[in-house]
Amino acid sequence: LTRMNKTLSFKDAVEKYLQEVSPSKKSHQSEFYRLKKLQVSSLAKLYLTDIKTADVKLFRDERLLEVSTGSVRKELYLISSIFEAARREWGLETLSNPIRNLRLPKDSPPRTQRLSKEERQRLLYSLGQHPNKTLEQLVILALETAMRRSELCNLKWKSIDFDTCLLKVENTKNGEARHIPLTPTAILTLKNITKENELVFNYTADAIRQAWERFKNKYGFEYLRFHDLRHEAISQ
Repeated sequence: LTRMNKTLSFKDAVEKYLQEVSPSKKSHQSEFYRLKKLQVSSLAKLYLTDIKTADVKLFRDERLLEVSTGSVRKELYLISSIFEAARREWGLETLSNPIRNLRLPKDSPPRTQRLSKEERQRLLYSLGQHPNKTLEQLVILALETAMRRSELCNLKWKSIDFDTCLLKVENTKNGEARHIPLTPTAILTLKNITKENELVFNYTADAIRQAWERFKNKYGFEYLRFHDLRHEAISQ
């Protein structure tokens, strides 16, 4: 091993991954915040070459006390990816991946959260009272189109055809474009948004998350995730 590789801490490896590997991935934006969390974790000060399965087990057990099993699984997959990048691309060919011998926590069962008619009415009423009108527009479109949060913040005006009442989503999770029929409510909502640039919303996915967290905690929707709006739209 070279001197650099011998002294490559996990924190520095995360930064290297953040700069060299993550930007080319569709999940880059959501990964960014997980990677930043990893940089201040219990693994941060350890050298990559010194991290054993027992160290990652301790990290896993600590995180399970703080976040959901689904979040912990994603963080562990990310740690594994960092070790694989170091082994394949950063000159650490003999590096052992500590995740391979680790038992992953069982994934959370799929959520079946549905809104009752009364809850939906209360949600829309509360949004109408909320000063952040952009959040109201985002939620209405999520309920009317079943678009993901990332798709909404990447939505461009040129992708909307008001004549045919169709919206084209190009940057999807599975990489395949799809067309979404627009309801009268969705069309009215879109027409009430001021065009400032090519994007319909000047929000990042994390900004939407933060605005949604503040709203739901204030108005008593703590149990409702933004992604639940997509499930509700599909069910409807």
